[in-house]
Amino acid sequence: MGRLLMVFGLGAGVFLLYRIQHAPPPPSAPPPPPRIELPPAPVVSEVELAKIRAAAKDADPHVRWAAIELLYRVHDPMATQVLRELLTTDSDPTVKTKAIEVLEKSGDPKYAQDIILALKDTDKDVRIAALIALAQIADARMAPAVIEMLRDYEPSVRMEALHTMGRFQEKRQQEYQQLALRLKEEYEKSLEAQKHAQRAQQTGLRLPDIEDVTPRR
Repeated sequence: MGRLLMVFGLGAGVFLLYRIQHAPPPPSAPPPPPRIELPPAPVVSEVELAKIRAAAKDADPHVRWAAIELLYRVHDPMATQVLRELLTTDSDPTVKTKAIEVLEKSGDPKYAQDIILALKDTDKDVRIAALIALAQIADARMAPAVIEMLRDYEPSVRMEALHTMGRFQEKRQQEYQQLALRLKEEYEKSLEAQKHAQRAQQTGLRLPDIEDVTPRR
């Protein structure tokens, strides 16, 4: 009986070894998806872009603004120029206000001069929108133009001009604090380098550079 079990176990082992050796290989992993290196092709042609730019001068203000939004979506290089022209030529205050908001969101100080032109607009909401945008850009060089708005006949405009000047001051204070912190760090580093050099002279040994012993963050 024991011999029979031994033979049975040996046969089962041989069979199992055969199954392992002749098992089908595991399926290979699928290849990675192809990489798209090129940007998508533009949806509109130059001829169509010209028509959209012309629509930015439509008689209806909703059509004009829809055209501006589309120019931005298709990344038309002329979109910003068209937008800047709206600030001085468009007759609808809502379109001008939206144009100011777009320039404000760009955060680029180079558009501050265009926004300043809107401070002379006849509509108070446009003037207020321009002051809010200048406060967000926070370029203190625009302070003289904002100060002039304290003479505006609308109290709400004068109040917004004061808020904008306050924002200029806040940014100037932040810049001052950052400068003071940077100068302090440079001074401490210079002082540590001097102490390092003095220790090296006293011991007569070359110590590692201060950068080598500075703990990494």
